[in-house]
Amino acid sequence: MSFCARNFGAFLLAQVIVGLMFAAIFTDWYSWTTNYTQKGGTVNSNALQGVTNTLTLNYSNIYFNTTGFRTIIRTSAQTTANVAAVTVYSTWGNTNGAYSKVASFFNLVLAFSIIALIIAGFLSFNLLLLFFSPCRNYYIKACGMSTLRWLLCGLVFGIWASNVISLLGFLGVTAAFSSDLTSTCNDGPCRIYSGSATAQFGDGIVNYYANWGPDAGWYVTIASVVISTALFFAIATLRFPIPYDTDDSSGEAL
Repeated sequence: MSFCARNFGAFLLAQVIVGLMFAAIFTDWYSWTTNYTQKGGTVNSNALQGVTNTLTLNYSNIYFNTTGFRTIIRTSAQTTANVAAVTVYSTWGNTNGAYSKVASFFNLVLAFSIIALIIAGFLSFNLLLLFFSPCRNYYIKACGMSTLRWLLCGLVFGIWASNVISLLGFLGVTAAFSSDLTSTCNDGPCRIYSGSATAQFGDGIVNYYANWGPDAGWYVTIASVVISTALFFAIATLRFPIPYDTDDSSGEAL
């Protein structure tokens, strides 16, 4: 495969990582939803008869991202009155004392996602310059082919390491939830990083369902780790054309 084709593949992978890092910064990293539903129909002493539909009594959904959290709540009274759910967005800060420790983990994710984004952007720019012979020859003459290749690989490793730190560090958010919500969390993210819980009331007429765990930001960061690994090997196997100096070949033959 020619240098241009290989370099284009590496450039494309780096651009994908840039897009993924933008997504990691601006999309939700964690969600926690609770829902109460009631089965319609008539009830006798033996079983539920004539079930026709399931009515949502109330729900509370919380979506956490790197800048704050979005809460969507609809109470049973709002459901009865056919009132739409209420959405409230709160940014991380001193005003959100209930999630003071949780906020620190999202700040960590934000910081390392920005670092990965900056490195990926810088790497993309330099891979673009390598398409042009004068720039490529300048780089090669300045530091040598092998050194240039491993400098580029070092940038890729910086992306990979930033993403891994975000992912592994974020696992500690469970302890943060447990610390922040000691008196108000019986199940959910204060107990385990990802899971669900169900319960039934009134012989199964009313059902409770809760679900919590990582959201889109977590998964796009995992995708970035995989792609940055592929990018590392793409650049490690990159073979630069031998640079030439036009002045060397313009002299008069002796």
